[in-house]
Amino acid sequence: MDKEELLKIAKEKYPIGTVFKSASTHDIFTVANHNNYASTNICFGTLEQNQDGNYYGCVYSSKGNWAKIISTPVKYYELW
Repeated sequence: MDKEELLKIAKEKYPIGTVFKSASTHDIFTVANHNNYASTNICFGTLEQNQDGNYYGCVYSSKGNWAKIISTPVKYYELW
């Protein structure tokens, strides 16, 4: 799979609001946006700072590992 295909899958797997354990550092993050901040991994913007003080966390590592999903956001229509 190429990077664009992986990015598409990542956006579907990790919608905005998803809480996940990073595929690289194992820290806990919440997806804030789907901008990719990495060249080899897929790292989305987050609400929390990472260890370097940046606001992104990796949902996919170049080693082929996906981040563990802790929780996903509830969609409005699921409430009715």
